[in-house]
Amino acid sequence: MKMLFYLFIILALLSSSCSDNSGESDENVLEIGHLKSTIVSPGDAISGLAWGAGLLWAVDASSNTIYSINTSTGDIVESFPLSHSGSLRATGLAFSEEHDILLVGFWDYGTTGYVYQYTPDGLYKGSTSMCGG
Repeated sequence: MKMLFYLFIILALLSSSCSDNSGESDENVLEIGHLKSTIVSPGDAISGLAWGAGLLWAVDASSNTIYSINTSTGDIVESFPLSHSGSLRATGLAFSEEHDILLVGFWDYGTTGYVYQYTPDGLYKGSTSMCGG
């Protein structure tokens, strides 16, 4: 049975729910340390999370899949497989709003890391070796 992991999402960090310091009460502003909601993890080995294009992105190192998640509903919007050598393990994820690209970090269990680039719809754009880890 697939183990369930929960991704804890503090929506205050993912949206601009900052107080305007006008002295008015804002029910959407969260206090530090208060959990707003949780969503079920889309995979067993999530090794990176990123926020971009209004979605939460997750990379699963076990299934080698990237998921985009609607944080309001917890629904998976889209998913796509990673294209890389089987000897690499996904170790991180970032989203560039400026370039509309996902950056996936990989490690070869030795001395070299790699950064693979994907469009939000899953098109592989290339990779860069980060010699020496």
